Amino acid sequence: MSASASQVIGRSKEFDSLRQFLDAVVEGPAAFLIEGEAGIGKTALWKQAVDLALRRSYRVLACRPADSETRLSFKEARSFR
Repeated sequence: MSASASQVIGRSKEFDSLRQFLDAVVEGPAAFLIEGEAGIGKTALWKQAVDLALRRSYRVLACRPADSETRLSFKEARSFR
């Protein structure tokens, strides 16, 4: 997937923020939080951010919930820590 703001419709501001974040990372661990209501395009934006970071030769560590965890609310998932 080629990372461009045109692939995430209506999220150019957020994509620009991600690009600026990646431009500012010189070295060391860094994190960018994407949060919001269900269905607003967080996953699409996240996928583009990962693609853009990988194309810049960044090491990307990512995780996603297992199928059984997707039924848990955020509040429930936090209680397992």
